[in-house]
Amino acid sequence: MKRVKHVIDALRALGLRCGLKYYFAGKVLSAIGWGGSLYKLYPPQSAYPLYLRPGTSDRDVFRQVFIEGEYDIVGRDTDQAETVIDCGANVGITTVYLATIFPKAQLFAIEPDPGNFSVLWKNTRSFRDRVHCINSGVWSHQVGLKVECGNYRDGREWTTRVRTVTDGEKADLQATSIEDVMQEYGLHSVDLLKVDIEGAEVALFDRGYEEWLPHVKAMAIELHGDEAEDKLNDALSDVPVSFRSAKHGETSLLIQD
Repeated sequence: MKRVKHVIDALRALGLRCGLKYYFAGKVLSAIGWGGSLYKLYPPQSAYPLYLRPGTSDRDVFRQVFIEGEYDIVGRDTDQAETVIDCGANVGITTVYLATIFPKAQLFAIEPDPGNFSVLWKNTRSFRDRVHCINSGVWSHQVGLKVECGNYRDGREWTTRVRTVTDGEKADLQATSIEDVMQEYGLHSVDLLKVDIEGAEVALFDRGYEEWLPHVKAMAIELHGDEAEDKLNDALSDVPVSFRSAKHGETSLLIQD
């Protein structure tokens, strides 16, 4: 019955053609071990196709966003955004969704994993005048980072993490802070900050947030653990603005009063 429900949910959200392709193509390609290329899905919520890698977590991200409506709360409860920063953009599925519901927005999509980033670039190329892809990890300040894959949660592509380098260790990339993005692109405020960075929110809200958090009008964030929740709450209580909150699935939406 659970499988039948998944098919019905996909058909209801995506329509017949895309729903069937989502459900069967991904499963068949994964089952036969076909991993040499990408496959395309055409969700009715987007004007452009999305590319997914068979046998990866891409299909699960697609399900969360376009079938389960993980970020529907954003479009329903926030004003029309013109500036969006997507921290932990993965392969760009949420980025494309946000670019679609906010057609006037400039989006800044940050993703550290090189494999994810290459698909992010492909998925957002139709929005190239509005989506700026940044191959980096979000942190509280500029520092060298190592990209770690396969050792967090289920170990799949959507769980890539970053950490600071140890003494003598070569960095995979340099960190980017929210303030860095705002300064580089001349942003005075951020209408929506989306954060899904696999535990790095502990570092993000550890220091430096005083400079940028008061300028964030809304934040959609997935917290990973009690320490992350504590850090966020401490940061929110430490800035001269207040936020009201709502939740949908794993995502908390904070809107500045």
